[in-house]
Amino acid sequence: MIQSTVFYLLIFFTCTVCFFISERLNKNQQKYSKIFAAFAIILISLIAGLRGEDVGVDVKVYITNYCKIAENLTGLKSILNNNILNIGNEYAFGILLYLCTRFKHSVQIILFLIQFLTVLPIYKACTTIKHKYNNFSITFSMMVYMFLYFNNTLNNMRQSIAIGFLILGTVLGISNENKNRFIKYIPFIIAILFHKSAIIGILLLFIIKFLYFNKKKLNKFLIIVLNLIIVAIPIIIQPLYELMVRFGLSNSHFDYYADIFIFKSTEKDWFINPLSLYSLAFLVFILCFSVILICNCKSITNKEEENNKVFFANIVLYGYLIYTIILFAFKTMYGIRISIMLDMYNIIALPLCLKDKKNSMIVTSIILLICWLTLVIRLGWSGSNIYTFFN
Repeated sequence: MIQSTVFYLLIFFTCTVCFFISERLNKNQQKYSKIFAAFAIILISLIAGLRGEDVGVDVKVYITNYCKIAENLTGLKSILNNNILNIGNEYAFGILLYLCTRFKHSVQIILFLIQFLTVLPIYKACTTIKHKYNNFSITFSMMVYMFLYFNNTLNNMRQSIAIGFLILGTVLGISNENKNRFIKYIPFIIAILFHKSAIIGILLLFIIKFLYFNKKKLNKFLIIVLNLIIVAIPIIIQPLYELMVRFGLSNSHFDYYADIFIFKSTEKDWFINPLSLYSLAFLVFILCFSVILICNCKSITNKEEENNKVFFANIVLYGYLIYTIILFAFKTMYGIRISIMLDMYNIIALPLCLKDKKNSMIVTSIILLICWLTLVIRLGWSGSNIYTFFN
């Protein structure tokens, strides 16, 4: 475990230095800036691609098996329509699977591309918001990604790609770079085509955005109703699932999570124990990051910068709230599969809230390190604490 810890930290440090150099180079050195950023993105994608099948639970759950099945199928249509693969409407993942399985070492290729397609939109979101707020730190933003979410992306792979594009779409939505509105919706469409859960994320984002940016115009009753809808989403999972089954909208993925949420069927006791060591540790860090966000955000003002800062902070805080409700209502930590679509916005929210406070950024970086050492390395979240290369 010590070797894996040192290895991860070495990779994180190297990438951080590359992102820092890339960010510090002036406009006349953009060529070199892009080279350093590209090196960091490719390096972290290579680490994901060259890992063994024991690094990240879902590699064994479906990636390895999917590749074996797809290798024996001749065309894209046969992959999309295969009952075992059950790609459904997630056409983007089906195309990715088809392309990768035309080559040898298809598992490593697809693992590399999954990480690449996760990091790239996140980095693009960071550079886009950097154009809007010059003192936004891309380096710190990518540190948040590496220490809080990288190891989780080695497990929740397709969903991580979807979240990356959701973040990019949201950032494009507040930027003034593209006047064409349709371009701003493309990342959301891509997200859905990789993982259907993105629909839930988009719904939550729409409600939060509508609620937040219309706060002064809405009456108190409507604000309460909208907040109740967000809070009630975890509670209405069972009737929602039953409706999906009735109208034939469910599939094996939804069935799997319904089995956990509704029927409490899981082999891991600590997943269904709100007072397990991992649950308590995670709640402590949720509290820490919530305090950081709340203390460094002002209430809604007429300044666009402050409004966007509070908006992104609100997205994360709603994510934490949903996770906590599911944890105690359903006694399962699998609520993170829903909340992660919101709390992963920490990649933007934390740097945006702390962009003028270097000391707070340093303290938060230390908390990030402690969080990673505790949840990933010590408690083994995502099953990636011990890194091995593929055979």
